[in-house]
Formats: sequence, C-alpha cells, structure tokens
Amino acid sequence: MPSVITTRSKDRVLVFHAGYRDLVIPQTTQTVVAKVFDAPVSPRLKTGDPRIVLADWLTAADNPWFAKLAVNRLWKHYLGRGLVEAEDDLRSTNPPTNAPLLDFLAQRLVESRFDLKATMRLIMNSRVYQLASESNANNAGDEQNFSYYMVKRLPAETLLDGISAVTGVPESFPGRPLGTRAIALWDNRLPSYFLEIFGRPERTTPCECGRSSDPTMAQALHLMNAPEVESKITHPEGRIARLIADGATEERLVEELTLAALGRFPDERLKGVGRKLFASSPPREAAEDFLWTLLNSYDFLLVK
Repeated sequence: MPSVITTRSKDRVLVFHAGYRDLVIPQTTQTVVAKVFDAPVSPRLKTGDPRIVLADWLTAADNPWFAKLAVNRLWKHYLGRGLVEAEDDLRSTNPPTNAPLLDFLAQRLVESRFDLKATMRLIMNSRVYQLASESNANNAGDEQNFSYYMVKRLPAETLLDGISAVTGVPESFPGRPLGTRAIALWDNRLPSYFLEIFGRPERTTPCECGRSSDPTMAQALHLMNAPEVESKITHPEGRIARLIADGATEERLVEELTLAALGRFPDERLKGVGRKLFASSPPREAAEDFLWTLLNSYDFLLVK
C-alpha cells in the first residue's frame, strides 16, 4: 500500500512517499500486489512512487475510460446534462446519447495532452453550447439531445461570488484573507450556510453527483430574506453607498446596478421598476430594493 510520510523541521514541512508496500489481507498472511485495472503488475511498482504508475495508466492514450469521464464531466458542467447520465456512470449498459461526440471529445483531450482549458474552449465555441434556451413546438420535450440550451442555476460558489461582486462587498471566510472567493476554497468544511443550502457538495465521495443544483424553497427564502445578503446590499462601503456618495442620479443608479448584476443596460421594464421604487422611497432605500430585486431575478440566478 502507498504510504506518505510527513516530517517537520523548524521552518518547513517535507512530504514524501516512502515507497510501495504490499497489502496483507486481514486475518491472513496472504499479500496482494497492487495493479491497475486490466493490466499486469508493473515492473516499476516498487521503484519510487507507485502513484506515478497509476497516473501514467490513467492518462495513457489507449485508456478508454479516463478521457471519456473527464470530457463527460465538462460537458455536463457547461450544458447541464452529460452525454452519459449520471455523469460518472460510464458502463456498457449505460450508453451515451451521442457516442461519436463523446469519442471525439475524448480523442481531442488526449491529443491535447489533457489540456482541460482547450477542451472547455472547444465546447464553448460549439454551436450546441451557443444555442438559445428557448424551445419550440418540435423540441419542447427534448431532454437528452441538446436541441436547445438547458437552463441551469448558478453553482453555489459562483452565486455567492456573484453577489459579492455585484454588491461590492467581499465574503469573509474563517481563516481566509478578506476577498477570498468561494470558488477558491479547497476545504468544504469551512462553515457557510449559504453554500450549504445552495448545494455545495460534502465531498464524501469522488462522484460529481454529490453536488445538487435543484432549486429549493430554502434557497428562494434565503435570497429574499437573508441578513447576510441584506448586509452586503446596505453595506456602508458597498456599491450603492459609493454611488450615492458620488451623487449618482436615479437613472444612473438603475443603469449601474443593472450593468453590475446582469451585464447589460436596463430595458424599459427594468427602468419602469426603478421609477416606481424611486417614486415611493428615498433614493438609497429605493436603490437597495432595486438591487435586491435584481439579485432575485432569473436573469441573475440562471445560466440561460
């Protein structure tokens, strides 16, 4: 079995691999020699770090599983549904909806020496990814052939980072510098009620299915009522406070907040909402209500 040893000195920590050791079956004296699936025992197993043998097998050009699994996960991440569902359930009795496409993407990943960014670029430049999310009478019931873009909610970490960016108030995580983004957290045990209710995976298994993207009532209520969200919107150094201090007009407030939240200028509908709010409340309160409305809108919450 692999063993990793950590040694400490005054000013540094050294982590190294102590070398391969055979596994002894409990209650017996019989040993089991490690080997990768469908392969003989490697002669390199007991020379150096045996994990290198495993890594070489995983990324071998003739390994039919690893590249397919990787591109299937990427496809689901961007398209909302994998070519194989569930995304980690690759087996002969669970065929992909488009086997040639899965083979093509896997081949391109291998040819690029497992350059994930190149594969992401390939997917996002495709016509499939750039289709509109509006269905028509012919494809309204399609749930597996990607004839239109499947609307999906922003992941938990991305949503929290988005709210922080729009309000201009960074999230504070215990033991992390102020301004650390949720997507940069490697430890899922850091307490965050927001991330928990929006589906942050517990990472108890390596399966991607641990993450939930299903909308819940708790999520809707949290966005509408959470003190954490309100504190960001009303923060004395937040985006609204800075715009008010800069003497922004009602029109500029509506425009700047819409640009920050939705990445576009407000249309007539949003301008009408802004006029009603500013007509019935003081400027700062109206701007806060307007921004809270934007953060609860489908245009902000959903990828579509």
